[in-house]
Amino acid sequence: MSLTINQNRKTMLTIGIMSFLKNWGLGMKMQEIRAKAKALGIKNTFGLKKEELVRRVQKTEGNFDCFGSATDHCDQFQCCFRDDCFRFVKD
Repeated sequence: MSLTINQNRKTMLTIGIMSFLKNWGLGMKMQEIRAKAKALGIKNTFGLKKEELVRRVQKTEGNFDCFGSATDHCDQFQCCFRDDCFRFVKD
């Protein structure tokens, strides 16, 4: 029982840290993107660049596969990569 409680605490802490890092502009890490891709049934993700993998996820989720191409406007408000996309373009 205490093992489950400790695992839940660790999971919540990890989620909190990831949320904090995203809010400070560090964006989604490749490991997170690969996990999301796997959950969506996307295979053969290793060796892809971040923008290519994100675009595959975007397309699978029904969004435009446009990661990193927005200049100053994006109408894809439901896209989970939207904030990271603008940061990616600036880099």
